[in-house]
Amino acid sequence: MNQLAPLLSRGDVIVDSGHSYYKDTMRRGELLKASGLDLLDQGTSGGVWGLEIGYCLMIGGSRAGFERLEPTFKTLAPPDGHSYTGPSGSGVWVRRMRESMARLTPRFSTNRAVREYTERYYLPAAEAYRERAVDKGAVGRQMVNWQHALEQKWTGLRFGEMKVETDGEHHVFEVQMYLDDLDPDAVKVEIYADGVNGAGSVRQEMARSRELVGAAVGYAYSARVSATRPVTDFTARVVPHRSGVAVPLEDARILWHR
Repeated sequence: MNQLAPLLSRGDVIVDSGHSYYKDTMRRGELLKASGLDLLDQGTSGGVWGLEIGYCLMIGGSRAGFERLEPTFKTLAPPDGHSYTGPSGSGVWVRRMRESMARLTPRFSTNRAVREYTERYYLPAAEAYRERAVDKGAVGRQMVNWQHALEQKWTGLRFGEMKVETDGEHHVFEVQMYLDDLDPDAVKVEIYADGVNGAGSVRQEMARSRELVGAAVGYAYSARVSATRPVTDFTARVVPHRSGVAVPLEDARILWHR
């Protein structure tokens, strides 16, 4: 801009279509105005469609400069596709706002919220209801019996000893779990670590590896996890488990290894 201005005459108009930062454009507009020059900032949108139907133009600067070049803007833009937005800097500012709205609307619009709720929650819930209602609610009765068993036996669940070995790139955990005659398929034993540095939590299901001798429904559970985090980040826990049941929504019980 500093190199161009000395080559122009008073009354000339400069059009900046480079989407400069709007505050820089405001500053340049004031400097050029002192030399008798007009600066118009032209925000442009339209992408590849602009090649076929014309570009939408948002023009900031002096009203006189805009009116002088408006025939050119009309030629470039589709019908009703250009507008005067105000002082220098406003054209590129409006264009930035339009771009932000174009990017954010698909993520946060009401339509998307309703669609995601429907897809993630309503439709799965409706399907789960149909499955539970089959055969006069036989599956539903089995779920109720499962919950009753949890209520009766949960306080009797307890962890035993937990061992861990680090084998190269993995930690190998083994924990003893005593179920107090509860069906082992009614629960799931996991190794768990809280998320760090913005990453999600680690939840690794532990496999039932062997039955504990002399125990009333006692088993050893084991799992391998990445050794990229220290052993002290991890602990074992047991949560309710049954196919077709939304845990923790429908049953929030949880027992931690201490």
